[in-house]
Amino acid sequence: MPQAFADIPRDLPALRQAQLISERAVAAGFEWENVEQVWDKVREEVGEFKDAVPGSANQVEEFGDVLFTLVNVARKEGIDAEDALDRACDKFRRRWGMMDRLASQAGEGPLHDMTTAQLVELWQRAKTELETMSDDFE
Repeated sequence: MPQAFADIPRDLPALRQAQLISERAVAAGFEWENVEQVWDKVREEVGEFKDAVPGSANQVEEFGDVLFTLVNVARKEGIDAEDALDRACDKFRRRWGMMDRLASQAGEGPLHDMTTAQLVELWQRAKTELETMSDDFE
């Protein structure tokens, strides 16, 4: 492992490692001039991912490159990627819980018995319901 990254523990979550590695690379002068250049790199990496053979080791590697580059977008925007992903997971959990409540209240049965179309419609209802509840507290 390059000396610049030797003290970054490998047992940290990968997202946190990516943030630290990215910050170290920037400190060494390896940086994009602006966030649009990073978005260009994201698009390039997504293209490479799409071109990879499904299920291949290369596809896994390319997906990792997409994630790593997105960490750089977050860094350029002053966003802690770990915190952002944690918040996204919390939001997903809240919406899924709301979907479950809405389906139960409407007598629509368990979510696992619904079609994708029904779940998408319920997702939108849950999203709207939670946004309304959030507005009530502001």
